[in-house]
Amino acid sequence: MKTFFTICAIIFLSTGLFAQKFIQEWWEPLPNVPGHSEAKAIMTTDDNKLLIAGPTHETWDKGNMFYAKTDSAGNIIWLTYADEQFESYFQRPYHLMTDIDGNLDMIGTYPVVYSSGTYFSKISPSGEILNSTMNGGQYDYQGGYDMEQTADSGFLVAAFKEVYGPGNCFALRKLDNTGHFIWDTTFVDADSNFIGGEFHAMDIVDDSTFVLTGKRDYEAGSAEDLDIIFAKVRVYDDSVKLINLTIYEGEYNDYGTDILTLPDEQGYIICGSGPNENSPSYSQGIILRVDTAGNILWRKTYSRSINSYTSFISEHLDANNDIIVLAQTNGGSIDATLLKYSLEGNMLQKKHFDNGNNNEPTYDFTIDQDGKIYILATTFHDYEIWASVLKVKDICPVDNPDASIENDQPVLGDDIVVHVDNTKDVWQYSLVLLKDSIVLGTYMGNNGTLDFTAAGLNNEDISEGVVVSVIEPNVDCYKNSDTLYPEFICPVETPEASLVNPTPNMGDDLVVRVLNTNTNWEYKLTQINGEVMLGKSMGNGGTYEFTVPGLTNEDVSDGLVVSAMLPGFEECMEYSDTLYPEFIDGIEDIYRFTLRIVPNPGHDFVTVSDTEHRLSELTVYNMNGQAVIKRISLSGNDRIDISVLPEGLYFFRVTYRDGMSVYRKVLKN
Repeated sequence: MKTFFTICAIIFLSTGLFAQKFIQEWWEPLPNVPGHSEAKAIMTTDDNKLLIAGPTHETWDKGNMFYAKTDSAGNIIWLTYADEQFESYFQRPYHLMTDIDGNLDMIGTYPVVYSSGTYFSKISPSGEILNSTMNGGQYDYQGGYDMEQTADSGFLVAAFKEVYGPGNCFALRKLDNTGHFIWDTTFVDADSNFIGGEFHAMDIVDDSTFVLTGKRDYEAGSAEDLDIIFAKVRVYDDSVKLINLTIYEGEYNDYGTDILTLPDEQGYIICGSGPNENSPSYSQGIILRVDTAGNILWRKTYSRSINSYTSFISEHLDANNDIIVLAQTNGGSIDATLLKYSLEGNMLQKKHFDNGNNNEPTYDFTIDQDGKIYILATTFHDYEIWASVLKVKDICPVDNPDASIENDQPVLGDDIVVHVDNTKDVWQYSLVLLKDSIVLGTYMGNNGTLDFTAAGLNNEDISEGVVVSVIEPNVDCYKNSDTLYPEFICPVETPEASLVNPTPNMGDDLVVRVLNTNTNWEYKLTQINGEVMLGKSMGNGGTYEFTVPGLTNEDVSDGLVVSAMLPGFEECMEYSDTLYPEFIDGIEDIYRFTLRIVPNPGHDFVTVSDTEHRLSELTVYNMNGQAVIKRISLSGNDRIDISVLPEGLYFFRVTYRDGMSVYRKVLKN
């Protein structure tokens, strides 16, 4: 039995208060990086600083790559330019990482005549470019969208190959620790045909297993229909094996842009984009969770509006294992958008950022060790493009409540009292039952101590614990106390029961005596054969006797038991030893076949008759042993009105003129 409020729970769950709030802190161009620069890849370094990379352009047809390390305020620690001078400004970094030697590595693409080759750089922690490699080119292995380090310190690169006829096909490249080419491979189907598509993102599962996403051409050589893919590969010294390729056929031209591995083999998160299901001329973001075999557990889509272009770009897990997704939305102006999803697929919050410029393409983001989010964007001022960073706080202004239980082993039936210390008067506190997310009470803080009192709980209710949650009204965030685990103790003791007469005569009342009864407990006498309750009563603080007429040896063949229970809590019950009375047979033999009570079951009337013996009187008892009908004089064929009796089992005691009594059970329906 639960006696608590659920209205607050409905409010919490429907308004999404169980979230944190994205707050823009600043949005500034990178200092010292000249105009005509774009920031396109970012990562958090081991010392909790930022590494940013992107192309910078001397002129509109020449350029190279810059790498900048900054602090959390965006101040430049060092700034390095690549030695390569490209004959085009379309070079781009796609992924930054720290390798096992502590150096910083970049994979990206460099421009060739019609396509893009693979571009690798290794930078020391102090900003020195240790080496750069470029390989691939027109009609050769292409791309450098993502990479992960392998067990031999080399790198596996997500790529594609331009094949004459089919067009772009799935491919992987293996580089050594300095970025030099070792081997590459493409993949074919069961008919030895190249599998059309491109790998766009990769994540590591273990030293030899990697997962990828990208786009699959529905028809080789055609871009008319693309699908998001999930691939899992195993890498060996000189080869790679495709162990899973799952294609998620949705709307036309869907494609995957990023993939991340969930901890503890919980599967993977894939984000991407595709046509808006409700307005195919526009795009929408797509996010899906798959299990370790690639089966979809859930799929969600998002578009800023039905007539906007929305693309999911990249994703990370935050410290709470929520999924943060970066989107670019364009509904007249191009804005960076952050969304947060739970692992169950619930959208926890979203935020659009706009610094007043109408054209701000976004490329990448990272989360530092303090939970701050940094988004890369390109802004346009005075006819120049600028590499810019948006800093976002994903914070909650409230503190974790300091909560404790007054008694962590209360007696079942008692209230639970939870103390909350150091409350703030601008924050709202709630006691929450984690099982079913039920709120037991809500108060505003008082700058002191709050006491929550919850009544009517049992151990099943609190099996997952209780917490105190705190929110600041009108701010979409909350924090919880440590989980509290009270454990109720059942106060009921084993009843002391005995038979007043273990061998009564057949037809006599059976009397069961219970000693030391408790006025707070309910006692029941139960016939084990058929689980028939023969009587119940609250304790009286002393001795109580159950008196039951009309039993036979067949009724008591499996024994009788007395139970003691705390009312309202069936799990809190104790039983006496089993009692085995034995009736002395033979008393009613002469009347056994002559006494009739019909109909049985009866509803309004029953007839009591005996054509061979003279009757004297009749008494009808209910299951509590109370006399509910009494007739002093019987004629031998008597109609008894039972219409006023509640439905149930009754004992009829028929007494003859010679003093003998016979009992019969009659069911009232």
